Order: sequence, then structure tokens, then C-alpha cells
Amino acid sequence: MMPQLQFRDAFWCRDFTAHTGYEVLLQRLLDGRKMCKDVEELLRQRAQAEERYGKELVQIARKAGGQTEINSLRASFDSLKQQMENVGSSHIQLALALREELRSLEEFRERQKEQRKKYEAVMDRVQKSKLSLYKKAMDSKKTYEQKCRDADDAEQAFERISTNGHQKQVEKSQNKAKQCKDSATEAERVYRQNIEQLEKVRGEWEQEHRTTCEAFQLQEFDRLTILRNALWVHCNQLSLQCVKDDELYEEVRVTLEGCSVEADIDGFIQAKSTGTEPPAPVPYQNYYDREVAPSSGSPGVQPSCGVIKRFSGLLHGSPKTASLAASAEFRRVEYLCGRHPGSHPGRGGWLVDSGTEWAAWLRPWFLPGEALRKGQQPPPGPALPWGQQSPHCCPSLAGALRPSLHPRTYAGGSLNSLSHRE
Repeated sequence: MMPQLQFRDAFWCRDFTAHTGYEVLLQRLLDGRKMCKDVEELLRQRAQAEERYGKELVQIARKAGGQTEINSLRASFDSLKQQMENVGSSHIQLALALREELRSLEEFRERQKEQRKKYEAVMDRVQKSKLSLYKKAMDSKKTYEQKCRDADDAEQAFERISTNGHQKQVEKSQNKAKQCKDSATEAERVYRQNIEQLEKVRGEWEQEHRTTCEAFQLQEFDRLTILRNALWVHCNQLSLQCVKDDELYEEVRVTLEGCSVEADIDGFIQAKSTGTEPPAPVPYQNYYDREVAPSSGSPGVQPSCGVIKRFSGLLHGSPKTASLAASAEFRRVEYLCGRHPGSHPGRGGWLVDSGTEWAAWLRPWFLPGEALRKGQQPPPGPALPWGQQSPHCCPSLAGALRPSLHPRTYAGGSLNSLSHRE
């Protein structure tokens, strides 16, 4: 098994003034902070979705109807509504749990931010100090090197003059060489002092860098552990919610197993039955059979049908006609002579008495011309109550009846057309 790699061993830089390793680690921690925010946002949105879903389920369950159903299906539907409301409540509880997990992540992220800021402040201080002393040491180095070159030049000049020059020039050159040498010695002291200070700061920076790398690695380890655990817990919460939903819906399925279609139908029939027998068929009733019983002994009598236009009203002032008006109706029928078969049914008719006996005699001829067009003649009718065989033999009666005819019962034209037309 390979040993665990460490930040403190892998994020150095050979350039004394560069801090690339530290910057890489710092960027990693900032990226980790952004990842924490992304997970928090996921939990926040999921919590909002769970809360909306739960509230909508509760509203759906409470607004659902089903009051018109009866028996076992009604009980199953009520169970479904109740369990749906329970599922909605459990999703609302899940939203609260997700928000609690969200708060813990936010607190963890803020704690890591505070710790990181402390190490950032220390690293910024030692890095600035290191860079400042490094610059100062490099400047003192340049000064020291220049002073050394000046001292060397002054020494060489003194050697040349001391062999050939005058005493005064030799003394002057000697003093200058001594001054340059003293300046070089001072520059060397300053340069050495700066290097020593720089080394001290460098050691401090190196130690802080190692400490910071270890702290950053610990933060990264904690962050990965916390996020991994948060995602694991989140998945467990969702799985547990699915199990709860299934348990609640299982209760509905148990209720549905007791739902019997046949029992519901039987229960409805027993509770709402309106009768066991259908209504009797509606018989056909002839209007004229209901008014006048047909004569069984009259030959050629057949059931009548169709619409018959009626005449109402009798002669005024005659006791005989008054008694007829109370017991008889007058109808117009078609009477075709032998020389005029198929005449218009609304014209050329006779005004006849349709009392009990005449109704039986005239019944087959209520459909105008139907029987006569087949070449048949109407059978001889009963004797008229006033001793005449037909209105044709009693023109005075026909004329007397004209004023009493109802105007809407005559569709053939003027009243004069009531007379027989040859």
C-alpha cells in the first residue's frame, strides 16, 4: 500500500520569490468552498421541491371528491386520500430534515473559512516579509559587490603609484584604497546581516508553509468527508422516504384487496332499488273505438284510422235538432257516384248524421275514397231518424244545417259546396 501523499511535500517552488504551491493549495480550498455552496444549493432546492410536493399532495388529498361513491370502493378511495395526505406530510418532514442538513453544511463552510483566513493572514505576512528582506539583501549584495570592485581598483592604483610616483601621490592613493576597503567591509557586513535576516524569515516562512499545507490538507480531508457523508445521508433520506411512501401506499393496496366489485354492485342494488318489474307496454287505443262501440252485426265494418275533420253545432231553435246535437256529430265523407269515381275527398261530400248507428255505417269510409276507389259501394245505411234515406232527399234539412257549421271544420271552400255534385 502506497503511503499517503502530503501537501507539505508536494507544493514547493524552486524560485525563492514564487509562491505557486501555496497559490495552488489556496485555489483548491476556494474551489472546495464553491463545491460546498453547490451542494447547499442542491439541498436547498430539493427541500423546496419536497415542501411544494408535500403541500400539493396534502391539498390534492383534501380537495379530492369521492363522496358520490359507496361501499368498499368508497372506503378504498378514502384510504388513498388519507395515505396521500400522510405521504405529503412525510415529504414536508423530509424538507425540514434537508434544511437541517443544509444549515450544518453552511456552518461547516463558515468554520473552514475562518480557519483558512487565519492561515492566509500568517502566510501573507511571512511572504511579504520574505520578499522585502530578499529585495533588501539583493540590494545590499549589489552594494557590497560594487564596494569590493572599488576597493580592488583603489588597491591596484596604489600599487602602481607606489613604485613610480611621488610620496604625496602615494599617500593619497593609499588613503583612498584604505577608504574603499573599509566601505567594502561595511557593505559586506550589511549584506551578511541582511542575508542572515532573510534566512531567518525564510525559515519562518518555510515552517508556516508546512503548517499551512498541513492545515489545508486537513481542511480538504474534512470537506471531502463532510460532503461525502452529506450526500450519503441525502440518498439515505430519499431512500427512506421511498420506503415510507411504499408502506403508506401498501395500506391502500390492502384496502383495495378488500374491495369487491360484485359486493359494491349488490350493495347499490339493495340500497337504491326502484322495482323489479318493467312497465307494461302501452296499448294502441283508437280514438273512435273509445267514443263509440262498433256494431258487431254490421257487414263490412273495419277499424278506422286517420284524422277526421269534425263539424259541431246543430240547427238552432228546433227541439228535434237540439236532441241530435247532444248525441251526434256531423262529418263530411266522400260519396262517389258511379260516374265520378275518385273525386277529390275534400269536395262533393254529403252532410250526414253520425249518431251511433250512422257512425257504425260510416266507419269504413272515414278514409275518403279508399274503399270506393276499389269499386265498392257503401252498404245501405240505417233509416234516418226523420224518415229520409239521405240528405239528398231532404234538401231542406241540409239547407237548415248550413248556418250551424263551424267555419274551421270545413276545408272544401264555401258552404254551397256541401250540395251534391253530379
